[in-house]
Formats: sequence, C-alpha cells, structure tokens
Amino acid sequence: MTGVLYRNTRASRVRFLQVFLWTVTLGAIALTFTESFGGAPGSWAVGAILSPIFGICALGMEYYIRCYVVLLEGAPQGLGLETMSTFGRTRRSVPWADVEISGERRDVITEPEGPLVDNSAAMLRIRGRPSPLIVDTTEDAFDGAALRRLRDQAKT
Repeated sequence: MTGVLYRNTRASRVRFLQVFLWTVTLGAIALTFTESFGGAPGSWAVGAILSPIFGICALGMEYYIRCYVVLLEGAPQGLGLETMSTFGRTRRSVPWADVEISGERRDVITEPEGPLVDNSAAMLRIRGRPSPLIVDTTEDAFDGAALRRLRDQAKT
C-alpha cells in the first residue's frame, strides 16, 4: 500500500498567522522611525517595545511551521513528508526505520463565556530531529495504524 496517508487542509490558516505576525513585526519596526518623519511624538517608544515582542512571536511561528505537516505519502522505501517553510513548503523522504508515532494530543476548552476549542494532533517522531512533527487531525483524518503497518512491512 502506497499513496497519500494524510493531507492537511488547514495549512492556509497557519500561513495566514505567519504572514500576520511578520506584518505586525515590520509595522512595529516602522513605527520606531515614524517620529523622525513627522509621526506622533513618542511613537518610537511604542514601536521599540512592540517590535521585539512580535519579532519573537514571528520567530516562534517560523519554528512551528517547520514542525507542521502538510502532506504524508507512503512508499516502499520510506515516508515522504512535506512541511511548511518561510516561503512555500519543504519536502523530504525519511526511511521507515526512522519514523515513529509518539502519541496523540487532544486539547478541549469549553468555557461558558469563551470560545470552544477542540483541537487534536498526532505527534510524529523522526530519528535525528529534536522535536516531533505535528500532524493536525482536527479536521483531517490521519490513519496512524496504516502508517504503522507500512513501517512494519518495510522492516520485514
């Protein structure tokens, strides 16, 4: 059995957040220089405070998107995986011996006066990679059992 094991349909939301954070960061940096071009007095201080805060958030998002799986394809020689990158996507193939599903997470928050949060994800470990890859299963089906079967068949 080969073919697509998982396809993420929520990646555009993650991309939007990435672009938003970088836009706000660049806007805050620009704000630090507006006073010298006739902007409001003291606006440089607001920019100087906000730009490192949003910059750190944008850098954290850059790390996150590199862990966020967009596509998984099974093949006899290994697992083809695609993650997001700063501009576009990164595709690589990993031998089955280096692949392990390290668990699943489900976060549910039901506050009476707040929004409902119900997210789930499977964690995919790749040997040699310090942090797990995130397979977002909130809206998209992921058959972890099929991935395990492919991995086990390749080992035999």
